[in-house]
Amino acid sequence: MPYPAGHRPAVKKNIVDSARKLFNRHGFENVSIHQIMARAGLTHGGFCSYFKSKSAL
Repeated sequence: MPYPAGHRPAVKKNIVDSARKLFNRHGFENVSIHQIMARAGLTHGGFCSYFKSKSAL
């Protein structure tokens, strides 16, 4: 069953919001992709389907 329309942009926004909060609190260098994805409620492996790197985020 395919995801509903708008799913991908919503997940991407969730990742960006998660990263923004962590970067503001701890700094870019002190936050891992694993932490970003955990806060977003997603798996680490899913990150690569949305961004090429932490810097690209």
